[in-house]
Parts: sequence; C-alpha cells; structure tokens
Amino acid sequence: LPNKPATSIVFDEAHGTWETVQATFGPDDFGRVVNYTYSLLFKYAARVVGPANILKAEEEPLPESGIFVLKMPTQPLSDVFADRLKTWVRGGGRLLVVADHTDLYDTSQYLNSVLAPRFGLKLNPDAVYNSVGMPTVPMTERFAALFGRVDALGRPLPWQTGASLASIPANTVGLTTFGPSFSEPGDYSRQNRFGPFMPRTSLRFTDHLAVAAFGVGQGAVAVILDSTPWSNFSQFKEQYRHTFRAIVHALERPFALQF
Repeated sequence: LPNKPATSIVFDEAHGTWETVQATFGPDDFGRVVNYTYSLLFKYAARVVGPANILKAEEEPLPESGIFVLKMPTQPLSDVFADRLKTWVRGGGRLLVVADHTDLYDTSQYLNSVLAPRFGLKLNPDAVYNSVGMPTVPMTERFAALFGRVDALGRPLPWQTGASLASIPANTVGLTTFGPSFSEPGDYSRQNRFGPFMPRTSLRFTDHLAVAAFGVGQGAVAVILDSTPWSNFSQFKEQYRHTFRAIVHALERPFALQF
C-alpha cells in the first residue's frame, strides 16, 4: 500500500502549555517545570520527521504533508478549529494526540469534545496500574510485530500513569499496550497520582491499549495515553524514543492502518 511520508511536525501550544516545547533544559535548569516539558522531544522530532514548529493560535495553518501533535490541552478547542482539524486529517493530515490520566487539568474533557464526535474515540477519566498498584512494565515478544505492535522489542517498556479508552473506531490498530492492568477512576482528594491505586475486583482488569491508531480518509490518527514517556527526564531511555519513531512510521502508512 502507498506510504505518505511526513516532512514536518507542528506541536500545539495554542490550547495550553502543559508539557511545553518552549522550555529550556540545560545544566542550570532544575525542577518539575523543566523536567515535565517536551523541549527535548521537540528537538528530537525535528531530526526524525523534519522541521519542527509551534502552533500558537488556532488561526495558524496546519502542516501540509506533516504531523500535528495535539498534547494535553488545558484550554478548550473551538468547534471551528476542531472541524478544520477533522477536514485536514481526512485530506491526508496526520494527527498525534497525547492524553494523560484522570482528566488532569480537564485535558480528557477537552480532547473528548474533539475526538468523540469527529473520530469516534473517547477517553476515560481514569488511570491504569498493574496487579499490585504500581506502574506497568510490559514486555512484548518480537513476533508481535507481525500483528502491528510497535513495542515488540523483547524488553521491558515502562509506563508511568496512563488512561484507558471508553470507545474506539472499528478499524483501530493497537500499536502498544500497558499490559495486564486495572482501570481506576480518578480521585483528586489523593495527591499521589490522584487515586489509591488499590487492586480490587470491582475494577476492570485487562490488557489496556497504550497507543491506538486508525486511518481516517487519506490521513490517520494516533493517540498515546500516557504523557510522561516523552518528558525531558524520560528522553534518555531508548524505548521511549523508539516508540515515538514507530508511531511516526505508522502515521506515514494511513492506508495500512485503514485495512
């Protein structure tokens, strides 16, 4: 099937700057405000994809033959922009959505208002964790690459705290999973990861998707359900950089995702 190489990448900063790409990350920088940013990913994306830019306002153009990264919006997207985004994807654009757990800063609500009515995908305001209440560290055997798994490295891929999906399009491909995990609603009275993270039989336990992708018209959408792997302090682990490259590789094959 024909490929559609991506030649540029644009990161959304028009709907909030959580995990901003505009922060510095040098020897004199310290603390959460520089560790929990995407400035290293921004530079890495420019090497993997092509020129990297920032969308600072909804009126600015979306990339031609490129990827648009919609990451953890802390401000709502207008219906006009959301409709334009759908038209852009159907015409061949590639959309990479970065979600986070428990609807932190209302990001799940803002993403659902765009994704659910236009693309048929909906996020849960929850968090996933393994059978003992800790972050998941699945290991996918290499043969799983035959089924579209991009995490088939035969070595652990650690996640931090992701969300689960309430609904997905019928043609969704599971690129990676969190492994066997519980799904727990968010509890903002608890500051540590916003929940007790206690395994119990009342919660869903399954192999939750960590990255879902599907074709839309001539374009494609991929959704990663944990924002932490691409933060600055995570960029030194090769598994995370591999996952980013692999998602880009999948988005460049929208017709393969369709079928």
